[in-house]
Amino acid sequence: MNDINKHNQTLMRQYGISTTYKQLYWYKQYCYEKLQDAINYARLDTEHDVIVPASPVTDE
Repeated sequence: MNDINKHNQTLMRQYGISTTYKQLYWYKQYCYEKLQDAINYARLDTEHDVIVPASPVTDE
């Protein structure tokens, strides 16, 4: 409870309120609650960067 001020800590104890912190995963500017989601997006993004664009279609 380091980032909760003392008044709020007292209220939490008084009322039996607990807290937990979520672990978040960041890839670039995107935030994910699940590691697998972050990995999946990073893979797609990385594969997208590697794909060579197709040649333009021309009418011949």
